[in-house]
Amino acid sequence: YLLSASKDQTTRLHSQWVKDSDEKVHGWYEVGRPQVHGYDLTCLASIGSFGFVSGAEEKVIRGFKGPANFIRNFGRIGGMDVQQELAECSVGEGASVPSLGLSNKAIITTQQQQQQQQALEEEKEGHDYFKPLVLSGPPTEDELIQHTLWPEVCKLYGHGNEVMTIAATSDGKVLASACKANYYVDANIIIWDVTSWTKVDSLCYHRLTVTHLTFSHNDNYLLGVSRDRTWTLYKKHHLQSSVLGYSYQLCAQGSDKVTQHSRVIWKAAWSPDSTHFFTASRDKTVAVWGVGGVGVGVGVVVGAEKEHNTTTTRATSFWQQVWCVEVSKYISCTSEMKLLCLQTRC
Repeated sequence: YLLSASKDQTTRLHSQWVKDSDEKVHGWYEVGRPQVHGYDLTCLASIGSFGFVSGAEEKVIRGFKGPANFIRNFGRIGGMDVQQELAECSVGEGASVPSLGLSNKAIITTQQQQQQQQALEEEKEGHDYFKPLVLSGPPTEDELIQHTLWPEVCKLYGHGNEVMTIAATSDGKVLASACKANYYVDANIIIWDVTSWTKVDSLCYHRLTVTHLTFSHNDNYLLGVSRDRTWTLYKKHHLQSSVLGYSYQLCAQGSDKVTQHSRVIWKAAWSPDSTHFFTASRDKTVAVWGVGGVGVGVGVVVGAEKEHNTTTTRATSFWQQVWCVEVSKYISCTSEMKLLCLQTRC
C-alpha cells in the first residue's frame, strides 16, 4: 500500500482493489484514513506491516498500529492473506477520536460489548463513533472519515520545535527524527528504540534544520541533509552498552565547500545497493556521492556539474529548484541509471 501525509491534516492509505470474481486489479483507491489530526502533517515513516509514526507542526511524534477490522477489510479489498497480521494485532478492532482531543483511542469490540458500545454512542451526541465494517470494495467518504482510524499507541517527546522529518530502518525497529532549528542546540537528530518507544541517542552536528533523514537499504548508514547546506553520514557500530546493541556514529560530513550545494539541501536518497546517495538542493542541482570502504568515508563521484543532455553525467543542474529525489530500488548504480525521480518547483 501507499501511505501519505499532508498539510490537509490527514494521513491516507491507498491500495489496489482486486475483485474476487475476476482476480483483476481495478486501480488504486483510498481504503483508509488512519489519522485525522488538528495540525498540518509534515512527515511519516512505516514501521512493520501495519504501523507508522507521523510528525506534524507540533513537538510530538505519534505512533499508530492498524486495528483488526481494518486489516480484515484490507485483505478482502486487496485479495491478500492477512491471517498472520491479524494474529499479531493487539490494538483492538478500531479507533475513535474523543470530542476534545487529538489522540485516536483504541476500541476493543466483542459480542458481549456490542450493547455497551451502542449505549455509549447514543450518549455522545454529534460524535462519530467507530462501527465495525465488512467491506469487499473501496469504502465511501463517510466510512473513511468515521471508521478507518488507527489507534494511537505512543507519543514520543524530545524535540523542542515542530517535527520536520522522520526515518525508520527497514525492519521498523529504529527511528531517527529531527525538528525545525535556528540554532545548533535544536538541530540534533534523535534515535528512538521502537520496541520500548524510548530515546536512545542524540546526534548533534548540524547547525540549522535537518530537512531530511534516510537510512540506507541495508541499515548500515543514516544520512541527514540540512538547511545549513551540508550533509552528515553516520555508520552503524556495534556497542554493547547501547540499548540497541549498536549506535550510529559520524563517519563523514560535507562542509559548505565540499557539498557542491550553495543553497538548502531539501532531500536525499540512497541507491538500491547502498553504495551511492543523491542530494537535491534549492540551488537547482542534484549531486551523487559514493560511499568508500571502511574508514575511507565518502567522496564525490560526480559533483553538481553544469552540463545538459549528456549520458555520462550522473548529476546536473535544472531549471527549477529540486524539492525531492528518489531512486528505484530495482536498479543498481553499477549499470546505467534508468529511473531517478525528481520533483521540481513549478
